[in-house]
Amino acid sequence: MKSLQDKIWDTITDSAKRKFDYPSFEETFPTAQIADNVLFKIISGLSAGWSKNKIASSLLTDFLVIGYKTDAAEWVKFIDDNESSFKLEILASQMARDMLDSGGDPIAVHGSISQLLH
Repeated sequence: MKSLQDKIWDTITDSAKRKFDYPSFEETFPTAQIADNVLFKIISGLSAGWSKNKIASSLLTDFLVIGYKTDAAEWVKFIDDNESSFKLEILASQMARDMLDSGGDPIAVHGSISQLLH
């Protein structure tokens, strides 16, 4: 069973999936879970103020660890192409992190994020 915090992040990621051709994106990875994790890392990185290059480097490192070859420049381009589409999810991620870090009730945080994204 997933924790409520996992459900918050899933809500954000699921919303982002509707903003671009996620099925084609997902097909480029060995598993759907990896595609979900990549999308989450991009959104959470942007919401934390990371540069596109830092996010791309982090993804490249993650992939090298599991033996999957990828190109950081492609990630920067993907982020460039999709960042404006993910603005609401980036905001939701910032809000969720701030609310949870401030001791917010995960049920209330999930409700707030769900309302914002739907």
